[in-house]
Amino acid sequence: MTVRASILFLVAVTIISCVLTGIIRLYAMKRLMDVANERSMHKSPTPRGGGGAIVLATITASCIAWKLGWMAQPLALSITVGGLMVAGIGWMDDHGHVSSGLRAAIHFGASIFALWQFGWLHEIDFGFYRAPLGIFSNVIALVIMVWFVNMYNFMDGIDGLAGSEAVFVGIGGGALLWMGGNSSMGIAAFIIGAASLGFLAWNWPPAKIFMGDVGSGFLGLMFAILLVGTASEGKISFWLWFILIGVFLTDTSYTLIKRIRTGQKATEPHSTHTFQKASKSVGSHLPVTLSAICINMLWLAPIATICYYLPRLSVGLTFLAALPLFFLARKYRAGVNETK
Repeated sequence: MTVRASILFLVAVTIISCVLTGIIRLYAMKRLMDVANERSMHKSPTPRGGGGAIVLATITASCIAWKLGWMAQPLALSITVGGLMVAGIGWMDDHGHVSSGLRAAIHFGASIFALWQFGWLHEIDFGFYRAPLGIFSNVIALVIMVWFVNMYNFMDGIDGLAGSEAVFVGIGGGALLWMGGNSSMGIAAFIIGAASLGFLAWNWPPAKIFMGDVGSGFLGLMFAILLVGTASEGKISFWLWFILIGVFLTDTSYTLIKRIRTGQKATEPHSTHTFQKASKSVGSHLPVTLSAICINMLWLAPIATICYYLPRLSVGLTFLAALPLFFLARKYRAGVNETK
């Protein structure tokens, strides 16, 4: 796999995703209109489900990459089978309500399938110490994977945020994997980033179409798969994924903990995430999305790079990366329902 062939391949993925998003938009304008309500961050009806283009482009490109020998079979199968499971239930949910029990079963099933494909985990690498936790390693990984799926769904709420995050994490993670000699997972991460870039052309503020559950859940699973795949190989620290996706991870985790501590129902719909409160504060989506991009590029990317070169410091670097994001969530009183 030459650099030139890889670039041309990824450009094609971006273009295909962009075209598919436009096609899905034509369908969604008739059958999948997102009507604003009291919790919405938008004011006018907007079609949703555009993330289906990311799903189709990523899975197709992954199958081609596997056939060309660019991607290992377990990774390609995890992306294809697990991705179709999560995207499928998300597409159904975009069209009509799906029970939380069924969604959870699918999310756990897709995550278990990926763990099985990677040969299960036998230890957790804390940088300075590898803990031989056996089966508990897989329990921990399973919880993290399902959380990633839901986390991405929670954070898909304003124009351009989830799409730009996927571009950053995909391309940034792909670059670090490539440098670490893992071209298989590197090309997978690049494909996810490229497919998300094609969708972002339509989702950039003001958005012409929303991602929908079909795309947000799929992306959450994709990054969870890359995290588990990195952990299973042990060539580079898997903690760098926590750092790269730190904006989403910190916001959702802080908000959930705060809501539980204040006696709110964890499963109850709300609009108290940091990004939601920040958008309301400035009265626009664009400044918040641009701020997230700046945090990613200027803060999280350098720390993830240090984590790559100094894996023994991975846990400490992860907490360092999250620290200012934690205080940002606290500043905006994330998780606090101001109306109560």
